[in-house]
Amino acid sequence: MTKTLIGTFTKDNDYTAQDYFMMDRGIAIKNGVTDPNKQPYFKDSKSKVGVLLIHGYTATPENYIPLCKAIEDKGYTVYASLVAGHGLDEHYLNTASYVDWYNSIKYGYLAISSVCEKVIVMGESAGALLALLVANYNKVDKVMIFSPAFKTRNKYFQFLKYLHFFNFTIQVQSERKYKHEHEVRSTTFRSLNQLRLIQEVVQNLDINYSYDLICVVGDEDVMVSVKAVDEYFHKHFSKECGNHKYSLLHLSNDIYEIDHVIIERDHIKTINEVVGMI
Repeated sequence: MTKTLIGTFTKDNDYTAQDYFMMDRGIAIKNGVTDPNKQPYFKDSKSKVGVLLIHGYTATPENYIPLCKAIEDKGYTVYASLVAGHGLDEHYLNTASYVDWYNSIKYGYLAISSVCEKVIVMGESAGALLALLVANYNKVDKVMIFSPAFKTRNKYFQFLKYLHFFNFTIQVQSERKYKHEHEVRSTTFRSLNQLRLIQEVVQNLDINYSYDLICVVGDEDVMVSVKAVDEYFHKHFSKECGNHKYSLLHLSNDIYEIDHVIIERDHIKTINEVVGMI
């Protein structure tokens, strides 16, 4: 079991939500992520309900602009975090560990929790693992995870414990046409090993059961193991604890045309489904 250095997000000063957003955005700019679409996204709708979005491995907040807009249209406050090491290229991915990924969600969480009474954390793929960690160490009312990467179908993963020392560069692609338009197209063994490590942490997570959970996966996901999603859910969330509810939903590719990520860019049908679950 991997020892984790992950813990509760704490406020350092009496900052406003906008302060947290500007600090988060400032970090992105300082690190070279100058494209505004790839930087953290925040819209305070003065709602009691706030949604914190966490993107997946190699993605950016740009992938979730349609979803952000749909959430705003429903009157909710929304914050899309930029995960550390993302937004540039495979060399930048190499600069961040999974602990850095987690800690980079801090300002988004603090911004949402400072202006909203109810906090919903939404994550996809690797972002789903981060969402579970955020909920386990911080006050969250609901977690919504999509295509969670509990186990990947990447042929290199079983060897990454040894291969990451060589740090080869490989292409990131699915078996079908990849519908996302803005991911980094290459990654490295060293960076992929961080995904392996966070998978290990989440697999061994002592769930605190203090939130509702909705888990959604496509029946024919080409990048994560659907069987592993089912096994994780039934192991950890098969029973209701107190007033909290847990749901596992499978979406048919015949209807939703999903290769991997449930929240695929410009998929109006899936976006509407997601917003309807909030």
